[in-house]
Amino acid sequence: MEGQDGPPPPEYAQPDSEKYRAMVERIRHRLGLTTLQYQQLDDLVQAIGLPKEKLCTYCWDGKE
Repeated sequence: MEGQDGPPPPEYAQPDSEKYRAMVERIRHRLGLTTLQYQQLDDLVQAIGLPKEKLCTYCWDGKE
């Protein structure tokens, strides 16, 4: 949606932003799904049951 140069703008990682919602809708449509929702980082960490410091969360926040 933004092109191939550089990292995506941070709005795409914020579930409450319009760009995030548009991105998820575009992915949902391309996959032919009726709904699509991604796990939020805090919920994922809680579900795993380990401290965040023990997990690689690079895909979410760029921190290893």
